[in-house]
Amino acid sequence: MFNTTYETSLSLRVIDDIFIDEIRMASTLGHFIVLSAYDRKADKYVPLAEAKERSGKYMIGFVAPTNSKLVTIRGYMEGPLIEKNVLSYTFKVGKEKGYLRVCPTTDERTTLNITLSLPTRLEVKLDDSKRNVDSHIVMDHLIPYLKEVENKEFHHAPIMSYKVKGKMGDLIQRVKLIGGKKAIKATVDGKIVKVFLNEGKIDYCVVYEDGQIYLGGEAFTRIDEEAFVEAIIYSIPIEEMVMTMV
Repeated sequence: MFNTTYETSLSLRVIDDIFIDEIRMASTLGHFIVLSAYDRKADKYVPLAEAKERSGKYMIGFVAPTNSKLVTIRGYMEGPLIEKNVLSYTFKVGKEKGYLRVCPTTDERTTLNITLSLPTRLEVKLDDSKRNVDSHIVMDHLIPYLKEVENKEFHHAPIMSYKVKGKMGDLIQRVKLIGGKKAIKATVDGKIVKVFLNEGKIDYCVVYEDGQIYLGGEAFTRIDEEAFVEAIIYSIPIEEMVMTMV
């Protein structure tokens, strides 16, 4: 197991975007290849392009460098599991288990507490490094990627925000009247809801519920517009709007 902390200028919103996108996150770790996704409707693992209803479960190829060779080991990844101040994934190879856990906190800058515990078969020492593969994945793949994202100026564009309270449906209507490019983030009955609006029209919606991610129209059907919430309204430059929705 490897644990470290990393301080970054990235906002919590950008950190969320990176770590809740399971395909992007897996490739960022460098040694994980997503082979297929479990489709709830088909009740089996299928190629990503054929998955009609993803369940957050994936068949993975773990690339483990051993004795100057690259060995690919089949395993499974599940996630993201989204809890308060914690984003996590679980891994499995045979009966062996592991996990990635990221705990972000913010003050003037964002601090990430990162823990990676790999299934035992993957815990090897790299031939050309003093690091084990778990520390290598975090220090030589994940953190350098975060540094690259930090260097992209659009992640530092100013974002104005303010808190409001009321019924979810009423808040959406109020933001529509304001116009401009806005985002609403709220917790509704345990669900994390993000609604993106552009000049009074809803562009996109995302709902995180019980570790699952619902997008677009399916996400919107899961919002209780009568629920009373405390929400944050963001005013987002166009570049930020695009990156938030990707």
